[in-house]
Amino acid sequence: MFTDKWNNYIINQAKFIEANRSDLFHQLYIDFVRKNPNIKSILEIGPGQLVEYPDIKKIRTFNYTVVEISKPFIEFIKSKYPEITIVESSIEDYDHLNTYDLVRVCDVIEHTFPVVTAIKKIICSAKRFHITMFKWHTGDGKLDSTIRIDSDGIEYYSTIFPITQILHEIEKYGTIESTSVVIKDDNTVVPFGEYWLDNNFSERPAQKSTRGHRLIITGTRNETPN
Repeated sequence: MFTDKWNNYIINQAKFIEANRSDLFHQLYIDFVRKNPNIKSILEIGPGQLVEYPDIKKIRTFNYTVVEISKPFIEFIKSKYPEITIVESSIEDYDHLNTYDLVRVCDVIEHTFPVVTAIKKIICSAKRFHITMFKWHTGDGKLDSTIRIDSDGIEYYSTIFPITQILHEIEKYGTIESTSVVIKDDNTVVPFGEYWLDNNFSERPAQKSTRGHRLIITGTRNETPN
């Protein structure tokens, strides 16, 4: 597991957090929790600076747990939100079958390895799931991560998923209830099917990549995962 990249972040200076702080997908997660009063325990994987948590904790009292590998983020959470349970781990190594009411993952699946293990652990850890992805591709291809190098020369896992395959992988363990896309340019929300048709995507176009627009996938864990 490559952790050097995530350990280099400085609180309130992580570009990928600050650039998207006001984007609508944050509010959609908050609204999802508010509209589901049976959610009392939440597992958030790779929460970073917990952008939504100040609003989440106003809704009701939660048993809130985070799984995080970045030491700066872990220390930040410890000092700012001592009521939160912190697990220093990757999701691939975390085993808690159906422990929580909700598992939330935002912009994290794209950096997991192996991807199929991460998806299984995510879906099977809670009764419901709320997944947000910032990049994927519309063509066919392997559902696997590759090693990339960032601008500082640090290696990390990254991939752009074939979205039809990742949806199929999720459906091995859960039932998808909704899929929608938040359009980054104007913060509008469209159903994923409508987005697919409007952009003339077929099952296997020429590996067209989508980045920046958030894909939000929600659903429930199967009682007996396949």
